[in-house]
Parts: sequence; C-alpha cells; structure tokens
Amino acid sequence: MAKDSNILGTWGNKDSMNLNSLVLNNIMSSQYFKSALYEKKTYHEVVDEIYYR
Repeated sequence: MAKDSNILGTWGNKDSMNLNSLVLNNIMSSQYFKSALYEKKTYHEVVDEIYYR
C-alpha cells in the first residue's frame, strides 16, 4: 500500500475538525477514545476497531 493512499484529506479547521465544540470535547474526554482509538495511526485501524470490536 502506498503511503499516499493512507492520507485522508481535510478541509477547514485542523484543530476542531469542523466539529461542534461540545461534541469534540466529549469525544476527546471519553475513555473509549483515550484507551482504544487514540493509539491508532491510520484510518483503517480506526475502522477495524469500530467494526470488529
């Protein structure tokens, strides 16, 4: 797999990802995000975590 195929294009605010501040704060504070998703490095790893677990 080429490195370029592992990049998800972004648009807008790179810090908030265009999410409502309340939603963003809830995601960033959630235990599931901190323990399971934060360590994932690629989009595919996140999708696999959500889909298979």
